[in-house]
Amino acid sequence: MPRFRSISPVQLKEGTRLAQLAGSRRSFVLRSSSGRGDATDAHVAWVRSQLEQQPEEVKVYHHHEVVAIAAACWNEASRRLERGEGVSVLSFPEAEGEILRKVAETMMLLTEGKLEGLSTRDRVDWKVQALKKGETWLLVIDCKSPRVSSDASLLELAASSLAVLRCQRWVERVIIGMRVCPFTQSVSVAATGLSKVGIAPGPIGYPVCHADHVVHVLSALWNTISDMLSKDPTELSTVLLLTPCFSQDDFPRYAAASRVISNALLSLKAEKNISLVFFHPFYEREAVFPVNDPTHGHLPPENMLRSMLLNFYEIEDVMNFEDNLHQNDFSRRSPMPMINLLRTEQVELAEQLTSGAKVYCANAKRMAQADRTALLRGLASDMAAPQLSQDKDRPF
Repeated sequence: MPRFRSISPVQLKEGTRLAQLAGSRRSFVLRSSSGRGDATDAHVAWVRSQLEQQPEEVKVYHHHEVVAIAAACWNEASRRLERGEGVSVLSFPEAEGEILRKVAETMMLLTEGKLEGLSTRDRVDWKVQALKKGETWLLVIDCKSPRVSSDASLLELAASSLAVLRCQRWVERVIIGMRVCPFTQSVSVAATGLSKVGIAPGPIGYPVCHADHVVHVLSALWNTISDMLSKDPTELSTVLLLTPCFSQDDFPRYAAASRVISNALLSLKAEKNISLVFFHPFYEREAVFPVNDPTHGHLPPENMLRSMLLNFYEIEDVMNFEDNLHQNDFSRRSPMPMINLLRTEQVELAEQLTSGAKVYCANAKRMAQADRTALLRGLASDMAAPQLSQDKDRPF
């Protein structure tokens, strides 16, 4: 299961920060109605008796909520991939079979030939099934792939601080400075200016996942969702999950993987609680499938954006910048791959003040009218390793 570290925006001295990062590893603990793995020996023995191929161990979860079930499944998938060839079995006496079927279907997208464009680096040779035995549903992961580690080195853990600093510098320059999000005015606080619709400001989380495989990233994602939803919005409003080691220089690979990530969320209807927004240093909407149709977590396609613009601007105005609409990609170009997790309820309430379509169009116009050289230089600066500030009053 991927190790990742959540860094607060509070400034620390360089030696203290690196020592803390190098000396600790954190993974989120799942919450269960009855605790994790609390099955009786008799139940485990019964599960084994129902299986032709014996697993290394049987784990039993008394989860019934979608997010907890998905997190348990993807965590085990991540552990299975770390161990390599073998069989893992999860038993869910209280879960609905449809949830496990959808999880299994998404995992099977990672097998050969299931998803066009998926990188060979993210393919997994496994068979994943949701099986009903008696009144109990099982998730069976039969893996033939060699092991793929998700452990971060001490150097990578120490670099987590720099990843967060680079991200916060980009948030200040682009998200705040270029007004990409009208409700973010600080690198540490989100949901500003939404009190009229009953939303109080809350902290922004910056967890870092160092994994370089989509299975490990999905494990980190579901753990982050679980952690986020377990907190009040005033404790954690939104999260930027930083994945600096995952497909940093390969956007087509990232775009294909984002389809698996979105499918994992949408197939379980978890978008009712959490919405995703994808960012990447080389983000290019035309490399995202489907090219001409909207898809969760990505910018509107350019053909759709042109029509949207005419709802807010005069046609003469649009004609002055429409040739540069491809520069709208810069609103999603970040110093490293990352996934923004938003609370769907907050997004829907914010729509009462300003529509998402209006925000998209304002950003598209602003980016199209910006100097391309300046945009490229700004991104290059964000991607460069920052100096750790000694000024305690600065956020980074």
